[in-house]
Amino acid sequence: LQIYSMHTNFDKTQKGTSELIASEYKIGGFHKINDYVVVSSFEKAIPISEILSKTKLIFDIKNVKTVNYNEKRKIQNIAFCAGSGGDFINEVIKNEIDLYITSDLKYHQIQDLPENFCIFDVGHLESEKICLKQIKKILEKEKTEILIANEKSNIEIL
Repeated sequence: LQIYSMHTNFDKTQKGTSELIASEYKIGGFHKINDYVVVSSFEKAIPISEILSKTKLIFDIKNVKTVNYNEKRKIQNIAFCAGSGGDFINEVIKNEIDLYITSDLKYHQIQDLPENFCIFDVGHLESEKICLKQIKKILEKEKTEILIANEKSNIEIL
C-alpha cells in the first residue's frame, strides 16, 4: 500500500489546484500573482450572485462564507487560491481584485478590508478536492491504480 500526499506540491505546479479552480469558472485566460494565487478577468463585469451560484455548484457546497458581499455588486477581476489563502489577501488587494475565492480565513485577516473587495470562503477541503481528478489522470498514465477517498468536511453549518 502506497499513499501519496502531493497537495502542496500540486498547488504550485503549472495547471495546479488554483488554476484548475479558475478553469472551472470558464472565464478565459488567467495568470499567477505568486506560486499559489491565480487571477482572471471577465470580459465585462457580471453580477456577484451569478458567481455565488456557480461557486456552490463547482465546489458542491450549500453555503459560502462571505466577506463584504453585496448582491447588487458586479465582479470583473477574480482571484483564486486553493487551501488557506488568507496570507495573500494584501497582495490580492494590490492587484485590484474584486472577488477572492479561497478558504481558512482568520478573524484578523479580514478586518479593515476595502468595501469594494469581497471574499468567498469555500472551505479548505472543498477548495482542494477539485484537483483529485487531475492527479488521478496524471498517475493513471503510469499504469497506477488510483483510489480517491470520498472525504467530507467535519464542519457543518446549521
